[in-house]
Amino acid sequence: MASTVVQLQIYQNGAWRDFGASVASASTQPNLNISDSAGKAEGCWEYRGKIARSAFHVNWDDTTKTGSSITLCR
Repeated sequence: MASTVVQLQIYQNGAWRDFGASVASASTQPNLNISDSAGKAEGCWEYRGKIARSAFHVNWDDTTKTGSSITLCR
């Protein structure tokens, strides 16, 4: 059993904030291909991805990781 949630984040007012809708999958495959359809905000902003994974193998374990940021301008 597994649950994976991917969230795009934007750096605003000195903090990382969720941006757009999160995307979830219950797949137990080692490789997932999921995406968020959020558009870019006006101006230049830093973005990063956040992934939270909960899985059961004898017991439950939770892991949350964030990717490195990238600046995109619109």
